[in-house]
This record gives sequence, structure tokens and C-alpha cells, in this order.
Amino acid sequence: LSSLPSVLSLRYAMRFHCLVVFFWMIVLEMVSTSTSPAASIIRNSFGTTKDGKKVEMYTLENDNGMKIRLMTRGATLVAAEVPDRDGKLADVVLGFDDVSGYESDKNQYFGCTTGRVANRIAKGQFVMDGKQYKLAVNNEPNHLHGGNIGIDKKLWSARVVRSKTGKAVAVSHTSPDGDDGYPGAL
Repeated sequence: LSSLPSVLSLRYAMRFHCLVVFFWMIVLEMVSTSTSPAASIIRNSFGTTKDGKKVEMYTLENDNGMKIRLMTRGATLVAAEVPDRDGKLADVVLGFDDVSGYESDKNQYFGCTTGRVANRIAKGQFVMDGKQYKLAVNNEPNHLHGGNIGIDKKLWSARVVRSKTGKAVAVSHTSPDGDDGYPGAL
């Protein structure tokens, strides 16, 4: 996207981000779907951020033993335990065992929902509708994945929902107009 004009990059990136969130909702719904009441969703504490905010962990398990763990900081996929061809479960997601790992310099956006933009914005600036916007430069000389405090670092709201096919976890976060320099609410 960084090779496109900045205005196109931002518009496409925002659409891409919405598709990513929608994709994770579908994945979580599929994992939690079950033909028996054995499917479960468990909510636990995952720790506390450096600034004292409580982070929750949702564990979704289907009746085949597959487990998905999602934390509310950054709507982050923390673990996905899936069976191999012999039925042995293994976690196939890179990540950390606690919130502090996700807050560390070692975290390379593992499992998170990035944004507002999932890529770079050249020189941390763009023009939209004739107005120039300046963003944090956090990947010299560019703006990367929403900047210093992108939605991957924000606490998201989560709730268990029921549908025709089973239970799921719906996550949401509102990024207001002007958040991190971006125009418009998302």
C-alpha cells in the first residue's frame, strides 16, 4: 500500500482493517460452533497493563478440543491449539504468556488487530480531501500499523454472543475522530 498515493493507501487500509476484524469474528464463530452443548467460552483475567488496566482472556473451545484464546488488549489472538493428523493438540500461534510480553519491545504485532492502518504510511503523512494529516513516525521514516498507540495497544470491549450456529465472542473498539492524528471515527 505504501506505493499508492497516500489518500488511496489510507482508504484501502481502513477497508482492509474492517475486513480483518470481520474475518476474526468469523474465525471465532467457527471455532466456537458446536453441534452439542459441550462448546464453551470461558472468561479469565490475563493480567494488568503497565498503566493498571485489567486485560481479559476469552478461551473458546469446540467439542473437538480445538481452543482459541483471545485477549482484550488489541483484540489479540494469543493461542490457537489445533489437532495435527494424529489428534495431538499444538499451539500454532506466536505470542507471549502474559500481558507484559505483549507490551515489550519483543512484540512484533503478534496476533493483534493492527490499525488503523495495516502497513506503512510514507513519511507519516497523507492528504485526504485537500487536507494534510501528520501521524507519528514509528518506523523511520514511516508510520507503521497505526503508530505508537494504535488499536493493537488499546483495550477492546468483548462479550459472548449467541447466533443460530452457536456461541462466539464479539470484540469492539471505537477510535474517535482525531485519534492518533487520523480523521474520522472508526
